[in-house]
Amino acid sequence: MPTATEQGLPVEVYQYRFMTVPKGTPQEVQDRLAEGMEETFATSEYQEFNEQNSLTPMEITGEEVVEQLELDNQRYADLIEKYDLDMGTE
Repeated sequence: MPTATEQGLPVEVYQYRFMTVPKGTPQEVQDRLAEGMEETFATSEYQEFNEQNSLTPMEITGEEVVEQLELDNQRYADLIEKYDLDMGTE
């Protein structure tokens, strides 16, 4: 089956990877994990890995992740409606 782009539809698809913790995880644990991630983001190894794999980092907070996912959900819903796409979810 042809991709959306091959069918002439200007659709962009993104992939995200993010870390989650169980609800109720103490704030001090969340803060330490965030600090560790920020330290990792600053390393040359991390930056080189992203460059070698053509990855565009999106180093954002948990609140920003939720906001981005909500925006994407609406964006894809709008595209489905605009192009009258059948997602086969019935």
